[in-house]
Amino acid sequence: MPGLSVEYQEILRRELLAQYVAHLPPLLPNGYSQLQQAEKQVNRALSAFALQAIFNLSAPAAAKAVVDDFNDNGIDAIYYEPTKQVLHLVQSKMDAGSEFKQGEAQAFCAGVRLLLQQDFSSFNVNVQSRQVEIEKALAEAAHIQAMSRSLLNRAR
Repeated sequence: MPGLSVEYQEILRRELLAQYVAHLPPLLPNGYSQLQQAEKQVNRALSAFALQAIFNLSAPAAAKAVVDDFNDNGIDAIYYEPTKQVLHLVQSKMDAGSEFKQGEAQAFCAGVRLLLQQDFSSFNVNVQSRQVEIEKALAEAAHIQAMSRSLLNRAR
C-alpha cells in the first residue's frame, strides 16, 4: 500500500510540530544532536496524531498518552478508554522507506508482556510516572488493544 507523498508528509510534519510537540513529555536526556532530537519529536508526535484521529481526543490529551522515548520497550503510547474499558497500547512509526520490522514487533510484544506483568522497572520515566494510572487501567480494562500505526514514504 503506498504511503503519503513527500508533499503530504511535509504537511503532516508541520502539523505534528505545530499541534503536538509542545504537549509531549520532555525528551529524556540523551547524547543526540538537536536535529536528531527534533526528528524524534516528530516521530513521537505521530502517536498523538493517531490517538487524536482514532479517539477524537484533544491534541494535549493525545500527547499526554505518549511514552515514546529511550527504554520504552517498543510501546510509544498508552491510552485508556474508560467508557469502553479498553486499554490501547500503540507502536507508531514514521520512517521513510521501511516497514515494521520483526525486531520492532518483538520488542513491542515483549513490552506489552512486561506491562501486563506490571514490571515497570525496565520502562522509562514516561511510563513509570504513570504507573498508578496504568495499574488502574489494567485492573479495570475489559480488553487490551495493541495497535501499530505506520507512515511510509512510498510515493510513486
